[in-house]
Amino acid sequence: MTCPNGQVSAGWYGPYPTFELAGAPLIVARFTKSQYQPCPDKPWCTKASARNVGFPPRELCGL
Repeated sequence: MTCPNGQVSAGWYGPYPTFELAGAPLIVARFTKSQYQPCPDKPWCTKASARNVGFPPRELCGL
């Protein structure tokens, strides 16, 4: 995954179970601290300590 500032995720992990009603597992793209720490858009990205983006598995997306 590539963020709007051109940083490419360090890797893809999962699927991880979720605790939402739908119960779909998530595949997670993770960015390293060195990728997001100097980012000028960090305040608008997320307030979480780690920068991860979760997606349902492709077969659940209809792709």
